[in-house]
Amino acid sequence: MVTFETVVEIVPVIGLTIALLYYAMNLRNQNITRKAQLTMNFYTHVTKREFWQQFINVVFHQQFKTIEEWDEKYGPQENPDAATDLYTTMQIFEGAGTLLKEGVIEADLLFRYLPKIIIGTAWERYEPWITGLRASYNDPMFGEMFEYLKDEAKKQYPDIKKPRFEDTSDSPILKKVR
Repeated sequence: MVTFETVVEIVPVIGLTIALLYYAMNLRNQNITRKAQLTMNFYTHVTKREFWQQFINVVFHQQFKTIEEWDEKYGPQENPDAATDLYTTMQIFEGAGTLLKEGVIEADLLFRYLPKIIIGTAWERYEPWITGLRASYNDPMFGEMFEYLKDEAKKQYPDIKKPRFEDTSDSPILKKVR
């Protein structure tokens, strides 16, 4: 038979166990909520017209092959709007890579929000700028998360065709991939 003293000893242990389980479930739910909030914040950015206007300006209207050429034509002193377009959109790709690497967003969900062809096209345009800044400032980590994003997209979707650009006097034209 269970004595009163035994019950008095067991009740606090049961209460503590229930409290710990409740706390663990609460923490898990908070983490899920935070991930969902970060994902939705990212989604909000990549669905804004402003982001796509800036992206189009960088990819189709900024013609450069080196960091020096970019700086001459589109750098902050020469063309603050063009520089802002590049900086802002680059940070979206950098942030996407960070969210992916940290496991905050799953790859298939991220690549639905930000298609692989867009990531590849962006990397092709931004790479001379990123590698130029890495060399100029001796910062090999600059743009690292963007590059990670591009590598993951390529790894998971190796059959995605690379966009082809045809240079014209005004701006590059995206050609149909065969």
